[in-house]
Amino acid sequence: MKTPNTPARFLALASAAALLALVPRLSLADTFIFDWWLLSGEFDDNYRDLDNEAVPTKVWGALGTVRNLVPGEFPDTATWLLANYGTLEQPFVEFRLGTDDTSGGSPPAFVLDTGSFSNDPANGVARMTYLPNGGVPVPVVWYCGGENFDGGGHVEQLVATGTVSAIHLEQNPTLGWTGYGEFTLDAEVPALGPVTFTQCPLYTETAGLAGGGGPSYRIPIVIGEIDFDPGAQLDWQTGAPAGQVADATVLNSLGAGYAGEPSGVTRDPGDVFDPDNATLMGGGGVWQFSRDNLPRLGAWFDPPLVSEYRYYCTDALFTGVGLPTGIDTTDHQFELSFSGKKVTVAEGTFFVFPKPVREFKISDIEPVVDSADDQAFPVRLAFSAATASVIIQPDPTEREQGDLLGLGAHFRVGDVVNLDLSFISLLPGETIQVTGLPPGLVFNAGPPPTITGTVLGLGSEAGVEVRVKSGRATVRSHPFDLTVAPYRFEGAYEFLVEDLATNDPVGRLNLTVKGPNRRNPLATYTASVERLGESRRSAKGSFADPGGVLALSVPFNAYRAWPAVTYDVTLAEGTDLFVLLENGPNNPGRGFRLARRGRVPGGNPRVTTAFDLQTPGDRVNRPAGIGWTSGLVKANALVTLKGQLGDARKVSMGLNLSQTDQAVVWIAPYRNKTSFFGGILDIGNLGLHGRGAATEAHAAGLKWMRAADPTEKSYPAGFATEPVNGVVSRWEPAPTADALALSLGLTEDGMTVTHITPPDGVALPERLSLRGRFSLLSVLPSNAVPWKGKAAGKTGQFSGTLTPPSPMARMTVQGAFLQDASFGNLIGAGVVKIPIAGPVRGSYETSGIVLENDSP
Repeated sequence: MKTPNTPARFLALASAAALLALVPRLSLADTFIFDWWLLSGEFDDNYRDLDNEAVPTKVWGALGTVRNLVPGEFPDTATWLLANYGTLEQPFVEFRLGTDDTSGGSPPAFVLDTGSFSNDPANGVARMTYLPNGGVPVPVVWYCGGENFDGGGHVEQLVATGTVSAIHLEQNPTLGWTGYGEFTLDAEVPALGPVTFTQCPLYTETAGLAGGGGPSYRIPIVIGEIDFDPGAQLDWQTGAPAGQVADATVLNSLGAGYAGEPSGVTRDPGDVFDPDNATLMGGGGVWQFSRDNLPRLGAWFDPPLVSEYRYYCTDALFTGVGLPTGIDTTDHQFELSFSGKKVTVAEGTFFVFPKPVREFKISDIEPVVDSADDQAFPVRLAFSAATASVIIQPDPTEREQGDLLGLGAHFRVGDVVNLDLSFISLLPGETIQVTGLPPGLVFNAGPPPTITGTVLGLGSEAGVEVRVKSGRATVRSHPFDLTVAPYRFEGAYEFLVEDLATNDPVGRLNLTVKGPNRRNPLATYTASVERLGESRRSAKGSFADPGGVLALSVPFNAYRAWPAVTYDVTLAEGTDLFVLLENGPNNPGRGFRLARRGRVPGGNPRVTTAFDLQTPGDRVNRPAGIGWTSGLVKANALVTLKGQLGDARKVSMGLNLSQTDQAVVWIAPYRNKTSFFGGILDIGNLGLHGRGAATEAHAAGLKWMRAADPTEKSYPAGFATEPVNGVVSRWEPAPTADALALSLGLTEDGMTVTHITPPDGVALPERLSLRGRFSLLSVLPSNAVPWKGKAAGKTGQFSGTLTPPSPMARMTVQGAFLQDASFGNLIGAGVVKIPIAGPVRGSYETSGIVLENDSP
């Protein structure tokens, strides 16, 4: 009887098919799969397995751990770990029962139920059950914890207690030992240690598994080694579910063997324990079997089944390969590539190479199962030497392309890049080549192979390609979706500077930022500022990219009597709205990104506008006219407008269309430069597509202030700051008067006229009719002063003259139509210029005119 005291490690990796056959109610998605360490101490030759090896009759203890082998296991527990212990990438749940003392000082936890033992070599099944020693269920404790992938930061928390009432095992020649344990969770343990405010949800999660009612359920187990006798262990490994299914001639000279694993076993690094004699090399997915370990017949694994494998021998040559049966049921044949040749070989054939080869490839593998099922591709290999070191590489194309995509290689000019390409699988003599990198980035062969540098320009149209080379030959190539967008802050910006105390406009700042380039690794800016009472000044400079938020200081030197001034601008990604401060905490500014190239309206659309005081003027001391302009949007998103303010002052404006479909208005239209007309104007999208538009905007509003100037022809005393409403309408040119009437929604071509603060004692037109050749005819009242007017279908303007009886002078009318239906009945507005006697020749005052259609 054998009594080893060293714990034997049981590798618990059951296939889904085996579990379903044993316990039909279970599925892989709602069960535990554990790595087991069963501590066994006594064996009885009367009870032997299918391999005629004695099985243990007593079990002292066990430990099982699950480490998120299946995505979604214990989601609440994982969340709990992250919330209470920090960033632990690898959560685990662990149970412990019995003891590791097999010296005889402690009684065993379980004993073999000899009545349950059966051994039926004819049918290929052996079964046995272990029951608690003394008949009392064995206590079990549950821990929940986590650790970083590098093994650091390990934590664990006792979270629940329970019992184990039985362990059932079954053996078959293909899968080795499988089975299940009957577990019961009976109590939660109060939180300890750093966690004081919540319980781990492990208890609730395990109680809900579909393996039994309430907190009682079955844990499926698979045993890869149960007898620690070295000779017997070798055979046990040979029949293990995750081990080599082979005979003792594997890798001997001219011998043959199999490499593979059954369905349901994953081979992703980190998910399972690597076999003792296989190591990953040159990136994930390449398995190397060393010269020293291969003859020992340890577990030898193939990765998941793919459409192609490459085999490479580092210290011997391949003399033949035996192809499996039952894998390819499409045409039952494979394609072998070696020494520049390709041959088609039927399944089950042992193909002898005409001359020994260093490497070969098997392709045209068409399995009947999905490759995600991880079915093995077992081959028999023959060599020119007694021992050999072999590298098996499954076709890495799909995996490498996925890993390249997973890098998320989307950058902006100015970004610092460090991309690790170690996942590219290389065989001896192979190298990586990267082409098409954008300026500033270089490929370093390593190890590790990396792409590094600072992006200093956009990529080529051909894109980036990653190639695996063997000498001059390209083994495989991958298009690499490495994209580069312009510098994160590149673009034009405009700010309205406002008085800190009154919120009145006091100036405008324009800023243009450009990213780094091959000549200059720093980002640069140019800026200009127009301040109340001052002429335009310019500045330029450079800066290093700070990353997320750019706090840029823009200084302007003193000039003439104007003092130096500095604007602190804050720019950030993810928004089109920005702020600034003048000279530290002084006058704030509101600004936005100007329209990106994709948001510039095409075809130079025309626009018309109207500007009316929120409180109408009295005509004598404050203008009563309604300002207007007409113009178009140029290809550079500059809106050029010409027209009049409400005091009939002629104005020209150049407004920059912003990303928010707004514009900063800032003009000083009078000789006294302390006067201004400015603010933020909503322009609208001008028929632009909605994609790429901003979802945010600054509050719109205009203000108008005119300083006193006795030399002016109108309002020489000036007037205080007045709030102004501004509206913008897209204008579609009308080729005929009928087309213009339709666009304005006129009924029988008539429009109603309303006068704002008109001169006393004068009967002015109250209704106009649009006639052929765009003439505007006065039709009501019959005693209205003579009127002569005309519309401009191309620009949207209208004009006219009113000739009152002597001694009053002739009055002129100018304005603009508004086509946009959003203004309701309003279809036009303008200024009536009324000559008056005054100290300056040509003095005048203004009233307003409003046009409306008759639509309900």
